[in-house]
Amino acid sequence: IANGGEGMPAFGKRLTPAQIDELVRYVRHEFQQGLVKDSSATLKSGH
Repeated sequence: IANGGEGMPAFGKRLTPAQIDELVRYVRHEFQQGLVKDSSATLKSGH
């Protein structure tokens, strides 16, 4: 999210780290329906 990716723009200069964390939680909740149990690896990697 912060650095973008294939076909996705970077939002690191537009969103705070806290906003990115909230977005990650929202996407996981809505689209993975609780399948991700531990987000610490993602948070450490910078999303």
